[in-house]
Amino acid sequence: MSFVKTPQEIKDRVKKEQKLIFYEAETASVFWETSFNVVEKLLPKPLKPPKFPLATAFVGQWADTNFTYGYSESAIFIRAEYDGKFGNYCLAMHLDGPGRDMGQIYGRELWGFPKKLANIYYKYEGNVINGWSERHDTRNIELSIKLTGKPNAEDIDQKLQEVDALNPDARAFNFKRFPAPNGKGFDYKPWLTEVITQYRSEVIEVGEGNINLKSSVHDPWEEVEIIRILGGVYSKGTNTMVKGKILAQVEEKDFAPYAFINRDWF
Repeated sequence: MSFVKTPQEIKDRVKKEQKLIFYEAETASVFWETSFNVVEKLLPKPLKPPKFPLATAFVGQWADTNFTYGYSESAIFIRAEYDGKFGNYCLAMHLDGPGRDMGQIYGRELWGFPKKLANIYYKYEGNVINGWSERHDTRNIELSIKLTGKPNAEDIDQKLQEVDALNPDARAFNFKRFPAPNGKGFDYKPWLTEVITQYRSEVIEVGEGNINLKSSVHDPWEEVEIIRILGGVYSKGTNTMVKGKILAQVEEKDFAPYAFINRDWF
């Protein structure tokens, strides 16, 4: 092994990074209706709010991956639209466990996910899943799902279909950027990116979801208002993140107000 890699080692690594695979991936997700005004405020252009203001949060764990050790993750998203296609815009994502450093680096540097390190708890016992994530003594999210086979809202399928949120090839929108070395602005104009996660679930169960959000100055999760909980979904299987792409370039001054979700605010 060496700090300097050979051309063949680089070629092999580049090939591997075209698909990041998560084995025995368990995810507990809760869906809710939020405020249209919240979505409109939090979405950077050129992303647009869909007609139905859908928010999603999850806590999960990946037993192993093809690029690092296993780790745990939590995240909060709002649904967005770009060029007629729907996807999740990630407002925050927390990581814990042995592989969390590489998970953070890959997610932030490849696609722009706003990843931070945190303490995460996840437990599936009986027919109940409990999970939370915590940073700086603030538990930003606590969720639970009772797997009864019945969601909180009877119209959950209709509402998720309205914004294409049942597609097993899930699209995520992020903005990839790096601050300039002198601390003023960015290295380049921020890029709106897209990455697809292929969910190939072996188990999918539905139930009654419950979620509590709490804000800190560093992680204002509570800003995503909970108007009506639609339900909870548990899935287990192999997930694959396939090669992403750049959709658009945005002006620095337009994106600047949204640029700090991946940093703490001391």
